[in-house]
Amino acid sequence: MRHFRKTTNGGETVNKPELSIGPATASFPQVPHSQHDEGGAEGTLRLLKGLMVAAVLLPLLIFGIAAFYDWTRLKEQASVRSAHIADLLREHALKAFQIHDLVLDRLDERLKGMSWEEIRNSAQLHRDMKDMIEGLPQISTVLLLDPDGRLSTNSRQHPSNPLNNSDRAYYRVPRTGHKGTYIDEPVIGRVSGQPILNISRRRASADGEFNGILAIAVFLDHFSQFYRQQDAEGTDSVSLIRSDGAVLIRHPTVSAPRVSGASGLMQRISAGETAGTFEASSTLDGVTRLFSFRKVGDYPVYVTYGLGLKSVRREWLEGVAVHAIFTAITIFGLLGLILLAMRRARSEAAALVALQNETSARSAAEIAYEALYTQTPLPLHSVDKNGHIVGVSDRWAEFMGYARAEVVGRHVTEFMTEESQRKYKSDCWPRLLSDGFFQDQELQFIRKSGRRADILLSARVTYDKHGEFLRTFTVLVDVTDRKIAEMALVQAQKMEAIGNLTGGVAHDFNNLLQGIYGCFRGVLRRSDDPSLRRIAEAGQHAVERGARLIHQLTSFARRQPLQPEPRDPASLVRGMQELLRRSLPENITMEFDLPLELWPAMIDAAELELAILNIAVNAKDAM
Repeated sequence: MRHFRKTTNGGETVNKPELSIGPATASFPQVPHSQHDEGGAEGTLRLLKGLMVAAVLLPLLIFGIAAFYDWTRLKEQASVRSAHIADLLREHALKAFQIHDLVLDRLDERLKGMSWEEIRNSAQLHRDMKDMIEGLPQISTVLLLDPDGRLSTNSRQHPSNPLNNSDRAYYRVPRTGHKGTYIDEPVIGRVSGQPILNISRRRASADGEFNGILAIAVFLDHFSQFYRQQDAEGTDSVSLIRSDGAVLIRHPTVSAPRVSGASGLMQRISAGETAGTFEASSTLDGVTRLFSFRKVGDYPVYVTYGLGLKSVRREWLEGVAVHAIFTAITIFGLLGLILLAMRRARSEAAALVALQNETSARSAAEIAYEALYTQTPLPLHSVDKNGHIVGVSDRWAEFMGYARAEVVGRHVTEFMTEESQRKYKSDCWPRLLSDGFFQDQELQFIRKSGRRADILLSARVTYDKHGEFLRTFTVLVDVTDRKIAEMALVQAQKMEAIGNLTGGVAHDFNNLLQGIYGCFRGVLRRSDDPSLRRIAEAGQHAVERGARLIHQLTSFARRQPLQPEPRDPASLVRGMQELLRRSLPENITMEFDLPLELWPAMIDAAELELAILNIAVNAKDAM
């Protein structure tokens, strides 16, 4: 709702719209129809056309970013996987070579002090050699070559056929001075007849001179089977390569026995690297892979794992296909929505003029309603579904003593006494929510000045088009003066009843006093006894006092009017001294300080005497 605030601008009074929350529905600003509206509609259509271009380019850009991100992510995952498998291969090869070294160590220890003649003829040595490789199926044969390269004994047969192996590298290299364990290139074993890998070590005499060869023949299939297990996709490669480029074992097998020195692996080995990951085309089969290599302990051997990028590329293309489908759906969906929006924009542009006319009429109606609501002579307020005030009339603000800005937004119970708050929350508000109205609920409001006002409150709920609580329309009726008048009437009725009762009692008591007074008069006529006459006179005086009390009661009961007359107050009080002394105990002393020059006063003597007597009796009771 809107209401208008008067302001002065250069001496001219103008009405400026000011926002206010009132009980009416939301208002719309009045928009005049002009050529600017038509230009706005054309601008909207141009904007929608621009959105059509963006609806194509933006999803394609997002698609490209997503595809690049997926490729980078998959490459990173492949790199991690390749490195992990390379570590696994290194551990496998290292343990195998350490076992081989351990067998050679035990064999060297067993041969201490034995001549080659004893070695050739010892059946026990043959059995000990077989025991050494028991449980090691990867070892084909343990060989002992004499200094001339002839086979002296082996773990397969005894006596051994003295084959000449001096042409084998595993004999020649250690003989020429190679220290430690030597790993030969793969050959077909002359004893086993199978592809083997010979691992040898020179035997030294007591003076350190060359004294034959200790060797182990290892089945290549031991490594090949394990390497095949790592190729889950059938596109990967696993290799065991010597530091000079000699291919010891590879899956899948290739005819080339050596890796080119120009390959990425050999360049990294030459640079002294012991581990790494790189992407390259293999010089053995020409396939591009993601390679990870590891040096096997202190041995001059490297394991490599080449992860085929074909599987990575296939996974990436599958993801890209999904992205492409969603991108196409998004583009066509956005284009469809924009075309629909363009159609609606054209139709809504035509309906805009009708809406503006309707808005103008509605705004005028709301202004009239707002004026009626705020300027009504009744105090009105409206609250929302939470009980907070959303609008008040001018009369309400004037009655309560607040400005409108001081009350809007506050809970209506803030303006009630505590007892009325409890009643409103426990009875009025639940009834308003359930029934939609309540009527003539008596509550007490507190004005800004602190004065309380007795109010009859009536309220009714207004609902929106969905049936939801919108706000209330509440009327306040001030019944404070009426309640005061009602209380005064009740008090007057009570006093009337007491007066009637008092008049009846006074009348009956007066009749009794008349009889007593007549008795005392009879005694005074018939008796000359001084003491008896004093008693009768005192009784007669007391009856007169009682008569004056009856006179006061009848005055209270409005049965007899007061009789004021000029009297001397001092002489009146002096005449009451005897009565006052008899009315008070002997232990109470009375002093009378009565000035002689008091002015006369218009008083009813009986009323004044009764007032003084009451004061004395009350003072006695207080003491």
